[in-house]
Amino acid sequence: MNWQQVDNSKILLSYLAAGLYLFINNTINALSVWSEHTRDAKPSIALWEPFVWEYTSALGALLLLPLLFMFFKRFALRFEKINQQLVVHLFGSLLFAKW
Repeated sequence: MNWQQVDNSKILLSYLAAGLYLFINNTINALSVWSEHTRDAKPSIALWEPFVWEYTSALGALLLLPLLFMFFKRFALRFEKINQQLVVHLFGSLLFAKW
């Protein structure tokens, strides 16, 4: 693979990197939830439940990535009009957290 191919597939690589990150992060979160619920001798949830919770939230985040990419392309961070950028990015963060 040469650098031109990598440069042409930046978006695909971005999705793959985000997917890998979310998969690893949510696996750790699911195992953490499972270990908390198995502290007692009898777990209060099934093993599959935390994985479903975490992976569906990761899928939701992956589905929002195109909107995030469009937002950052439209409102790229720059060192000019800092106050305006802070307001726009704060509003964008609140919208993302709402979903």
